[in-house]
Amino acid sequence: MPTSIREAVQKSCRHFMVPIARFLLKNGVSYREFAEISKLAFVQVASDEYGIRGRPTNMSRVAAMTGLTRKEVRKIRTKLRRQDWSLHADLSKPGAVLSHWYTDPAFSNKQGKPRLLAATGSGRSRTFADLVRIAGGDLPPGAMLKELERAGCVVEERPGVLRAVKREFAPRGTNPFVVERFGECVHDLAETMSHNMTQPTDGDRRFEFRAWSDQVDPIHLPKLKRLIARRGRGLLQAVDDWLAAHKAPATIRETSTRSGVGIYYFEGPSKA
Repeated sequence: MPTSIREAVQKSCRHFMVPIARFLLKNGVSYREFAEISKLAFVQVASDEYGIRGRPTNMSRVAAMTGLTRKEVRKIRTKLRRQDWSLHADLSKPGAVLSHWYTDPAFSNKQGKPRLLAATGSGRSRTFADLVRIAGGDLPPGAMLKELERAGCVVEERPGVLRAVKREFAPRGTNPFVVERFGECVHDLAETMSHNMTQPTDGDRRFEFRAWSDQVDPIHLPKLKRLIARRGRGLLQAVDDWLAAHKAPATIRETSTRSGVGIYYFEGPSKA
């Protein structure tokens, strides 16, 4: 057992870094590149979250907290100012397109079933191109369709007519959407757990619980996967409906909040 909080943090870091290292190596990112990215993250957090009265943390304190030299901190701060290192909305756009298709009355029927959509067109009927223009931002309809088809979310009912068959966007294989989705999902879970660690027991804690056992008979795992897929999908669809019904008016969209919930299944060797 760790003898101090510091040792516990180091052990925890090593543990969660294993899948991160697997992800990086699989996608051709070396340790040296990762180390440079880590510097950016350390300087960004130390600069943004440890200042006095809302001001950025001074350079000397950032250097002391991160173990970097003041020269390195200055160089990294300049790099952070020049470039936006956050994940952009391209990742969530396929999910937003599917959500609109299932919840917007212009693209779904009264039973909440997505309508068949022509890929393109100039008539009064809504098309897939219209849907992408409304929910997909600046992504071209062709690129959006390719990603949704790759994820098994959309099929061509007949030439030029599209049907939505899956509501959740969960792409497979290695492509930019999968890579960014990895980063966004890990970020969201880590943000929730980090937030909860700073809150008192009766504070503003975010929902985060697990149900697990290290004594499951492997023969029953397929049943567990089906159970979680069925009930988890039902919950996520209910949340998606709620989110669609409570969007901020366009007049205050700039001050709206990003929120939601994620459900994931895990398995691995028993520690027993």
